[in-house]
Amino acid sequence: MESYNKTYKLLHWGMALLVIAALALVEFRGWLPSKDMKHEAVFLHIQAGLGIFCLIWVRIIWRATHDVPPIVPAPPGFQQKAAGWAHALLYLLMAALPFLGILALQSKGKDVAFLGWTLPALLDEDKWLSYSLSFRNVHETLGNLLMAAIAFHVLAALVHHFHVRDNTLRRMLPFPGSGRLETFNTSTKGNRQ
Repeated sequence: MESYNKTYKLLHWGMALLVIAALALVEFRGWLPSKDMKHEAVFLHIQAGLGIFCLIWVRIIWRATHDVPPIVPAPPGFQQKAAGWAHALLYLLMAALPFLGILALQSKGKDVAFLGWTLPALLDEDKWLSYSLSFRNVHETLGNLLMAAIAFHVLAALVHHFHVRDNTLRRMLPFPGSGRLETFNTSTKGNRQ
């Protein structure tokens, strides 16, 4: 097995698009010209976040039940452990952020709906109203941490591809023609020696 299967690649890249959408919608909503557009951006941010929350569990189950294609050449043990911790952090953040978002909204007495279905209330408004700012602050702080973790994830993949020259990135590339990167690596590696 040289690369992830199509299902896992679809999960990875689909979730990547949802994460980018969720982050972009909330970060750039202030630039939108009307109040209605800002409300729509927040609504879409919530939908993307809840989509991520649903898919992360599918992804965790897939990882637990399938073999992961090996990195060739194999990285040192400390890098493998660091990669495991980095992935665990990404998964934890992708599960925690939507959950905290739900708590932040429900603590203000707002209903949260996903694809037209109203989620059950996890909080009693009167009891939790004083915590709403805390939920929101933690949600925003973890959102910033997620952006940093994603930047590190992308940077690590690029370093593995262009500097280490292993198959880390190629294992996850979504397109059939992505093997061309391997040819590029082989030819440039030969020229550098």
